[in-house]
Amino acid sequence: MKSILAGIILSLLCFTALEAAGRTAGNGGHEILNPDAFLHHVERFNTMEDENVTNWIPNARAWSWMSANVPLFECPDKEVEEIYYYRWWSLRKHIIKTPSGFVMNEFLTRATPVSSALGHQLSELRWVRDPSYLENYALYWLKNKDGKFALHRYSSWLAYAIYQDYLVTHDSRFSLSVLSSLVADYRQWEVERLTGSGLFYQYDVRDAMEESISGSRTNKNLRPSINSYMYGNAVAIAAIAGLAKDQRLQDEFSGKAVRLKSLVLSNLWDDQSEFFKVKLDTGGLSDAREETGFIPWYFNLPGSEYEKAWMQLNDKDGFMAPFGITTAERRHPKFRSHGCCHCEWDGAVWPFATSQTLTAMANVMEDRQQTNISRSDYFRTFMTYVHSQHTRGRPYIGEYMDEVTGQWFDGKG
Repeated sequence: MKSILAGIILSLLCFTALEAAGRTAGNGGHEILNPDAFLHHVERFNTMEDENVTNWIPNARAWSWMSANVPLFECPDKEVEEIYYYRWWSLRKHIIKTPSGFVMNEFLTRATPVSSALGHQLSELRWVRDPSYLENYALYWLKNKDGKFALHRYSSWLAYAIYQDYLVTHDSRFSLSVLSSLVADYRQWEVERLTGSGLFYQYDVRDAMEESISGSRTNKNLRPSINSYMYGNAVAIAAIAGLAKDQRLQDEFSGKAVRLKSLVLSNLWDDQSEFFKVKLDTGGLSDAREETGFIPWYFNLPGSEYEKAWMQLNDKDGFMAPFGITTAERRHPKFRSHGCCHCEWDGAVWPFATSQTLTAMANVMEDRQQTNISRSDYFRTFMTYVHSQHTRGRPYIGEYMDEVTGQWFDGKG
């Protein structure tokens, strides 16, 4: 499950519903909305499929788990409401109970967890009332030796997601308990991926963004994605160290964040294109604007002087397409040039990337006044995201889709 909807809605549209169903609420977590009013959504979802794969929570128990664990949400736009509950209904299908605790898989047909979706999954689980799901899954990666090896198979914003969980619960117990593991994990990333320039390299496939215009499975390119993730992780570790009153560690990781931010701004920003780009290990910046260039705002890395990049979001030759935000600018000669149906990130719409961009876009609008994007732009983009999550008249979420027709590239569009 490579994309998020719930976190975006919760942070922007339904704070009162979050209060009503948050982990610290009384009366079983429900004070305002009646769970029975939303049962019909799950009843319909259960009729849409033959349940060929069943993990910890079968369809028959889906609503009992959801009503006990997820924030209730009511919306005048019933399509938004429907997709909100559909995404939670889909998320619980990926929860697996193991002898050592709960984990999540990426594809229902593949039981082994994969770290490519980890940042998204933890960001979703922070809203779940029972903290054991997030904590067990994070510990799977941080403590399990086999999982440790697999963790660095893909880039992630693990530390950042764990700190975001603290910001929801204001319970520092878990984040403090894993601080030393998060520090060790960051240092291991420095051993494996830090270059002499002070920036991190990554292959596009290990960013879970394979077959991109600028990317490579072999070249050690400096990408906005992994460098933004590591910036966010450094900021989070510094903040957790502050909670632990470890001034030395807080200063160390605050310094790492400051240096990495400066390097991203000075090395990955293209003044001519007014966009963050991949710096090639062969020299120079890529000639393609790609959706990864919006990721720095997910972590509030850039200042206002870089916000002209967002003008590309509303440009039909840039990233705006009928069914969503494209993963590369549409004007580029290599747009959608890598063929189909083998995980191409050269232009098709990926919910994974769309959710990152929507979160980044929200951060821009929340932080300061600017004229490059507006609330109406956000609403239009968000609603396109909602509308796209259908096939054959039913709610559906797949891996990626055609930007013009809305067809999912898994044979179900």
